[in-house]
Amino acid sequence: MRQVIPAVRAALFKKSSHPGCCELTSADVKPIIFGHAEFTAFNDSATKLFANWKKADTPLLKNFAQDGHPKALIETLSEALPAVFAQAPLPDHCDIYPHLMDYWAMTMQDDCCLITADGWREAAKPRLVLEDKAKKTREKPDFTVGKKQYQTELMPSALRRAGENRGGQSHGDGQAHQLGAAGAE
Repeated sequence: MRQVIPAVRAALFKKSSHPGCCELTSADVKPIIFGHAEFTAFNDSATKLFANWKKADTPLLKNFAQDGHPKALIETLSEALPAVFAQAPLPDHCDIYPHLMDYWAMTMQDDCCLITADGWREAAKPRLVLEDKAKKTREKPDFTVGKKQYQTELMPSALRRAGENRGGQSHGDGQAHQLGAAGAE
């Protein structure tokens, strides 16, 4: 395994009085790591590689449509990402793969299936939250318009919260409100 940011290690540890052991130079390690020029250069390099991957593969995501194939999409993305990071000074460039696959399993796969089934426009429409009194279950709404509560599958919660924070309205920003009205039709 090749050494990654070896000078940071030297800045973090010193020889111990015990043979074969090391001691921390400081209990506060974050400033040492994040302030080190070698780490900063490594972080800049990795950030640029990610930006290049994102720029190259964003069109695949934007062009994913109702006739798309989610499995083929994630295969393409998951092969491209480790290939890009093979250029990074990482102990194992494939370590990034599980992070992508976790995001796929937790978020992206469902979104792609919605888009495949209904297309972007229909999948993006909020749906009315209905209470199932027989099962005593209720989905948590993402926003409210009047007395009606809606859930959005494709709109990120951070975007909804940002709209709420700007306007102080419980139904999100104007776009969410318009989507809510469109979804209610």
